[in-house]
Amino acid sequence: MPSELSMVQENGTQIAEMFYTGNTPWHGFGQKLDAPATAEEAIQAAHLDWDVGLESVYSKDEPGRFGLMGIGAGHTVVEPYRFVRRQDNQQILGMRTSKYSIVQNRDAFGLFDAVIGPGQGVYHTAGALRGGRVVWILAKIGDTREVVSGDEVEPYILLCPSHDGSLPLQMRPTLVRVVCANTLNYAMRRREFSESVTIRHTGNIANKAVEVRKAIGLTEVYFDRMMEGVEELVSKPMNESSMRNFARSLYPTRQERNSHRYTDEAIAKMEELFVVGRGQELPGVRGTAWAAYNAVTEFVDYYERVGRGEIGQPTDERLAKSWFGSGRTRKIAAWSKLQAFAGSLDREYPAPIHKTPLCV
Repeated sequence: MPSELSMVQENGTQIAEMFYTGNTPWHGFGQKLDAPATAEEAIQAAHLDWDVGLESVYSKDEPGRFGLMGIGAGHTVVEPYRFVRRQDNQQILGMRTSKYSIVQNRDAFGLFDAVIGPGQGVYHTAGALRGGRVVWILAKIGDTREVVSGDEVEPYILLCPSHDGSLPLQMRPTLVRVVCANTLNYAMRRREFSESVTIRHTGNIANKAVEVRKAIGLTEVYFDRMMEGVEELVSKPMNESSMRNFARSLYPTRQERNSHRYTDEAIAKMEELFVVGRGQELPGVRGTAWAAYNAVTEFVDYYERVGRGEIGQPTDERLAKSWFGSGRTRKIAAWSKLQAFAGSLDREYPAPIHKTPLCV
C-alpha cells in the first residue's frame, strides 16, 4: 500500500515531512523539537520549505492524451487547465484551472499568524501527506480545560491547505484529549457555529485574513459549546450493553453489513476500549457516554483497519483518515449519536435497526 505520509531524503535516510513539540502525538511520526517552534522553525523542521507553481498543460495531437510537453509544432495549450508542480523535486501534485490561487506553505503559516496573532498560538505539529499534496498545521491556541479530575482537553486550530485542490483551505477548531492525544471531532448542533472556516483557492488568499479572523473569533464560543457537550456525555451513564448497541450502530455486524470493510472484531475492540482504554479508569469517566466516545476516537486513531490491513496495524494512512477522511467522519457520527442519547430519557442505548437485505 502506498504511504500517505510525505517523506524526504536526508543523509541517505527517509525522513517524514513533519515535526512535533511536546508529547509524542498518537501517530508517532515526525522530528521532535525540544521547544515550541516559531513559524520559520516549524517550516524547516517539517521540511516544508518548498514552493509550488502553476504550469500550462499541453496536449499532443492525439485525443485524450495530456501531459507536460514542450511548446512546439503539434502541441497546443489546454485551457483553462494548469498543472500544480512542486518546485524542489518537480513532482506534479495535481491539475487545476487558471483561476486556482496557490497558497504557498510559508503563506499558510503567515495566514495563521495573521489570524491568531504572532506568539498567540503554539505550533504543535505540521507536515505533509501524499507527496505534499496536503499540508497541515496544528497549533494550540488556548488554556487546557478539565473534564473531570485527571482528564483534560486542550484547544487547537487545524489549518489544512492542499496543493492538489482536493481540500479547500480550512481552519478547523478541535480538541485533543491529553491522556491519549486523540483528536476529538464534533458536529455542532447549532447552525450559527460552523465546524470550520473555509477559503476557496481563488482570488487573493492573503486579503481574506480579516474575514477569517472575524470567523475564528467564534472559536472561544465554539470550544465552550464543545465543553458543554462533553459535560452532557460525562453526566449520561452508559453500560456495556449500551456500548455494544452503540458500536453496532457505527459498525454493522458481519450478518448486517454489505461491505467487507467493517467486522465483528471492530465492535469487540471498541467494547474493550470502553472498559480498558486510555483514561477510561478515571472516576467520572468510567461507565459514561464520554467513555463511549473516547473508545471510538481511540479505535479510529490507533486500531481501525486501513485499506486491507489488519485491525491495529500501524500505518501512516491512519493519520490522513483520522483528520481528513472516513475516520473523522466516524468521530463526528459518534458524537452526534451520543449527544442524542445523552439528551434523551433512554436508560439503554437502543439496538440499531438494520434493513433486511433483499434476496435476489
